[in-house]
Amino acid sequence: MSKKKHAVLYVLAILFALVISFDLGMRLIERAFLLGFIVLLMVLFMVVFTKQEEAKKMREEEEKKARLDVVEEVDSKRKKCVYCDTLNPVNATYCKKCKRSMDNIVCPVCGHVNSYKDKYCEECDSILQNKKVHL
Repeated sequence: MSKKKHAVLYVLAILFALVISFDLGMRLIERAFLLGFIVLLMVLFMVVFTKQEEAKKMREEEEKKARLDVVEEVDSKRKKCVYCDTLNPVNATYCKKCKRSMDNIVCPVCGHVNSYKDKYCEECDSILQNKKVHL
């Protein structure tokens, strides 16, 4: 939680304690103890909540790392289409989903051979169109 939210919660707790103390007709010293007790409880809850949030973030990071390790292992056996992000076999010439070529592309303007990942020609910067193949 942000510091502003913490401050708002503290103020609300103190106001709540004051309202209760006036309704119960408490003396000043009793009100002070009640306020101190409520502030102490708020701090305790904030500490516990913060620890839980940290533990949750750590679990999420570990899960994310585990997922990334799996993706890296899969990527060593496959290559990803830059147009639709589909994983294809390493030796695929066309994407199995979008049917675009995964081989080198020849620029229609200057004839330079570009990687299938390139969207612009390395020589003349013209747009490379990797059109779908209708099978």
